Amino acid sequence: MADPLSMAAGIAGLLSLSLQLTKVISDYMITVSGASKAIGDLQDRLQALSQVLRQLNAFLRTANVQGNSFDQSSVLCYAINACQEKLHRLGERLDQVTSKNGLSRVINSLKWPFVDNENKELLRNLDGYIEIFHFSVTIDGW
Repeated sequence: MADPLSMAAGIAGLLSLSLQLTKVISDYMITVSGASKAIGDLQDRLQALSQVLRQLNAFLRTANVQGNSFDQSSVLCYAINACQEKLHRLGERLDQVTSKNGLSRVINSLKWPFVDNENKELLRNLDGYIEIFHFSVTIDGW
């Protein structure tokens, strides 16, 4: 069982990761002229994810939720863990493109590290997490 404050701490970590990735993608878009729509779509989703995570974090810290607990097998716990794993993998892939120096960075920055199908799947996954987290904020009856 996880209490709301522990969940809020996990959400805060996820929010931090989401914001870091948004910054990396923003920097990438500035570096690469003519960045594709897929990159902009990913940036938009990460910004939406960050916004809903802020709302969920605030919600979990309210008095209404205190005293409740979440089973580790709950959809919310699963979504937090799965989203964190997805964002870590995204960060690793982006790091391959953005962390090198000199000529290899220039060459690697010309190619987005995701093919079209991977990008679409990533966007669908992020949309799903955004929906779950948003739904969690809107639940009445705590």
